[in-house]
Amino acid sequence: MDELQLESMADIMRLHAGSVAALDQSGGSTGAALERAGVNPSVYGDDEAKMFDLMHEFRTRMMTDEAFLDHRVIAAILFVGSLTREVGGLPTVDYLREIGKVPFVKIDKGLEYIADGAQLMKNEAGIMADAETALKAGAFGTKMRSLISGNSYRYVGDELVPNFDGLNRVLDQQFKMAEAVRGLGLVPILEPELSIKARDKDMWEVELNKGAGERLTAASGEVILKLTPPERPDRYRELTLDPKVMRVVMLSGGLSLAEACDRVARNTNAIPSFSRALEEGLGATRSAQSDEEFHKKLDTNIAAMYAASGT
Repeated sequence: MDELQLESMADIMRLHAGSVAALDQSGGSTGAALERAGVNPSVYGDDEAKMFDLMHEFRTRMMTDEAFLDHRVIAAILFVGSLTREVGGLPTVDYLREIGKVPFVKIDKGLEYIADGAQLMKNEAGIMADAETALKAGAFGTKMRSLISGNSYRYVGDELVPNFDGLNRVLDQQFKMAEAVRGLGLVPILEPELSIKARDKDMWEVELNKGAGERLTAASGEVILKLTPPERPDRYRELTLDPKVMRVVMLSGGLSLAEACDRVARNTNAIPSFSRALEEGLGATRSAQSDEEFHKKLDTNIAAMYAASGT
């Protein structure tokens, strides 16, 4: 990948309206995504390889559709298993670059058990091994997800207040791993996901906003932040303006496409990066949904996400 390509992709991520397609289901989320798309689990049973093959076929159906090819989708996040598979006769990352989409790869390896209302990422060595694989494949960047449930509290005197210890450990790990990923020459997407169901979610957002801002001052270069749409519009506006934040993208967190788009649209400089919401109403196979119906629905979903990115 030469410097001109890197600069071009960085400019796309910094400046263009559009959405980032999260095509990165792995493990247990894959079967659920296929079932929502009309694939009965009995089709693959206990054969995990067949399950992932079917998921790749579904992703290929999206990536080769005319609705995906135009300017409204600017990037895609891939499951690391997609790197050994092809789309249109090309390795998946090469295909994305060929059609002008910035390629990212999900490199987290699952979550630790919950502690203090948060789940750290497992297996940092494995994360870095996948980052190196993504680099060799020609990806522009990576994505790492942690989870903050927002359900941890403690007493300070007689007052019950949120316990932010877990949230801060998540941010510490995310920014530490971001430094390592950036050291390889990749741009990291940090995803400290705050559950959409968090109790007192606004209070947790204040702490997340503050904690991310503090850690950005020590960061050696640019990151992309993938955040849950906040309760108060523009809660994260200062983060979107930070010179070390290439872009703020927002997840759907299990919300419907309509509600997720509505929430993202309330936030200046933020764009959608949806998985489940992007796939809402899509059939994985032609037996589940004709090509014409598939295209029409995907086009509608992408149009809604593009409209939400225009603020």
